[in-house]
Amino acid sequence: MPKPKRPEPARFKIGDYWLSKRPDARGDLWYRTWYDGAAKQTRRISLCTRDFEEAKIKLAEWILESQNLTDEDPSTVQLATVILRYWNEHGSKVRSHETGQTGPREMEEVLWSRHGE
Repeated sequence: MPKPKRPEPARFKIGDYWLSKRPDARGDLWYRTWYDGAAKQTRRISLCTRDFEEAKIKLAEWILESQNLTDEDPSTVQLATVILRYWNEHGSKVRSHETGQTGPREMEEVLWSRHGE
């Protein structure tokens, strides 16, 4: 008797990127997927997780970390993007980086608690 198929979660998309699984059904990993107009094909890179919620977070983090902000109007850049980039490029490399994690963590808690209201 064949295994019953699990229903797939609704498609999750941010900008030009979305989550997908391999169309050939090999493996159960989630992929960051986009359409490459120059090559006229869909491309994907594994997010190395089977969990849909974790894949959504990984996709969002990748987008925040990889946005090209050259010549970007400062009023359009999200504060979370600025803090994440500062932490990754500078804060995580200083001797007191454990202490430096406190501020961003507290700010994240405040932002999420206000977002949930």
